[in-house]
Amino acid sequence: MKPKLLHIGWARSGSTALRLNFLSRHSGLLTVGRDRSPTAHPIAQALACIKETGSELFEKTCDTFQASISTIFAGDYDRIVCISDEELSIGRPGKPVGPREIGARCGRVFADARVLAVVRDQTEAIRSLYGLAQFLRPSPEPFGEWVERCFLQPNADTVGFSDLFAYMKTLKGYLHWCERADLLVVPYHEFARDAYGVYRSVAEWLGISPDICASFPNDRVNASDGGPVNRFPLDNYLPGQERRVRELFAEDNATLERQFGITFDSRTRAR
Repeated sequence: MKPKLLHIGWARSGSTALRLNFLSRHSGLLTVGRDRSPTAHPIAQALACIKETGSELFEKTCDTFQASISTIFAGDYDRIVCISDEELSIGRPGKPVGPREIGARCGRVFADARVLAVVRDQTEAIRSLYGLAQFLRPSPEPFGEWVERCFLQPNADTVGFSDLFAYMKTLKGYLHWCERADLLVVPYHEFARDAYGVYRSVAEWLGISPDICASFPNDRVNASDGGPVNRFPLDNYLPGQERRVRELFAEDNATLERQFGITFDSRTRAR
């Protein structure tokens, strides 16, 4: 069976840029994503099932998808198949599948895959997410009040928002079946500082040519509006809020550091 790679991502962490600038361009990779029609492509059907179905339906259809995917990966090609879908990090809003279960389900359907992910300092990712939300649907709600309502003191409508950036909650689901050496987590601040270095590191990890990476672009792209990237305004936290956000993710980040050696502090902030 041909080797395969799962590329997962989190909001405002550069996953779309990594896919379009590197994963979709490297001749050693055949990259497919959730943009394929679920009615026309077995991988897209499998992704929709993983992210959207309840446990009973998933169990009924899992074997069928495993067989379909095995047939695809037995095809006559010599490239690594990369399944790129940012929603394999936390699932889809309103669907009955939590972050950890997403990872476990991927292990059932895409057995023996490697996993690539990019994570970002939550204090920066949250600021960027607010800027994007204001661009897409402007609101008079100030950033500080939004942070309080969505993350620090969530209500019935916003409970679970913190899962957007609780990276280890998802990664534990992948580590349940994926060997540590086959799960590569890249810090966003390294990607932002040296994209070409990250391209080369990922290529070497996959065993494909790193030399052609120098020809790849480092374009800023945004999945949410389909057009050129807009420089969303990054508003300031209210006094004490940034510390409280770090405390919110402290336990998760401590595990991230132990497992992957990644730490977030003031030096990781976007410049």
